[in-house]
Amino acid sequence: MVNLLWQEGKQDAAIQLEDYWNELARLYPFSLFCSYMLDVHHDHTYAGPIEEIGRTHSDMIGTAEDERFRVALDSASRDVFGVPLSQMVGFSRHNHEGERRFPSGQRTMLWVKRNLPSASAAVLERARRYYEDSLQ
Repeated sequence: MVNLLWQEGKQDAAIQLEDYWNELARLYPFSLFCSYMLDVHHDHTYAGPIEEIGRTHSDMIGTAEDERFRVALDSASRDVFGVPLSQMVGFSRHNHEGERRFPSGQRTMLWVKRNLPSASAAVLERARRYYEDSLQ
């Protein structure tokens, strides 16, 4: 349900539903597995309140694709900024609360979008190329 709301552009409603689930879980213990379809290779993904997904979840499970994205993003940020950013961002004390739960690549992109917004599209474009090359 939350993914449907998110995909329809109703991000605030999706987050509100997540908050309702969390309130219910405080009263009645249960496990809930959410799933969001996010294209981490596109700038528009980082334009919305994506940090709220991290804030409303206890855990986020990374995949092999997340690690490939981190490697591609490090290569792209090295091209654009001269340094791979994932390690620097991982140690940053300025990460937002929900951001910390994201896999390293997405956390790095959130940082770039917030701190270097004019460069985020270029970094993602390069990262997408590196990612696609790694699949061949």
